[in-house]
Amino acid sequence: MGVTVSLQLNELFQEVLGLFPELKEYNVVLEVFESKPGFSIGRVFKRDNLFVVRIATNMISDEIHASFVIAHELAHILINPHDIPSEDEKWEPRDLIEMFDKAIEDVVCDWIALKRLEHYYSRDRERLRRLYEVYLGAVGVEGYVALAEDLKHRLAEAIKEKYSEHIMELLTRYFMGIPLENLEMMSLFTILAISKYLKLHSIQL
Repeated sequence: MGVTVSLQLNELFQEVLGLFPELKEYNVVLEVFESKPGFSIGRVFKRDNLFVVRIATNMISDEIHASFVIAHELAHILINPHDIPSEDEKWEPRDLIEMFDKAIEDVVCDWIALKRLEHYYSRDRERLRRLYEVYLGAVGVEGYVALAEDLKHRLAEAIKEKYSEHIMELLTRYFMGIPLENLEMMSLFTILAISKYLKLHSIQL
């Protein structure tokens, strides 16, 4: 990894971090490395009193791509600072609901990254166009939206197979009595809320 690349990324990181004024109370730093195929392009974790954003330089295609990846990781700190794992901690979902919840968080982080960077690149039409290309890639068939949609359908099927008076009551109270067979038509957030409600009531999915 060249020193110039590292310095450029650090400068870019500071600029993108400035788009998240809510994070001023935290110590957030950047680490760069070269990733092996199959590993994530970015990650955020805790180390002592730091939040570390780690970016794989060999998987970054250009400055706009790098800024999006950085903004995505910073968004995780913004919305869920208490659940950022430690450096040596490997996150493992305990069930399908936790996996679904994490996928939705990643969808939200992509959207936050887009909104912060839209303003940043608003006066540069070419960079803004490139930002939309990066975001389209993020929400494509291999992105978090596709993963969340797949998990939504799996959870909806599990709910329909094991439905009870709890579910019918929810559909009547909050969703105008929508038929159970139409459950998959509901949004990601609705299925997540129903799933968490059922889990709280010890109904296994």
